[in-house]
Amino acid sequence: MQGNGFLAVNDGKEWSEMDLRDLRAAIENGATFEDAALFLCRASTVDDVAQKARELGLQENPPGCCRIQVAVKIVLIRAERKDDVLAVK
Repeated sequence: MQGNGFLAVNDGKEWSEMDLRDLRAAIENGATFEDAALFLCRASTVDDVAQKARELGLQENPPGCCRIQVAVKIVLIRAERKDDVLAVK
């Protein structure tokens, strides 16, 4: 998977406590490692996300619909629109 822009802004950064909580919550709510990587804005480093999840004792979920996937898809759809501006409010 190739990450770009805001989907990969956290690639290579140290893991904060919030990142670890978000990773755990994503996996516990049915996300795959790839979904969690997108959610955590580490889209180019899915392998690093998978490794960190395993270090936390988490196992990857099979692909399927979960709340994280729905949220990620909404963000991706919005990002693909050329006239949309991504901003933190």
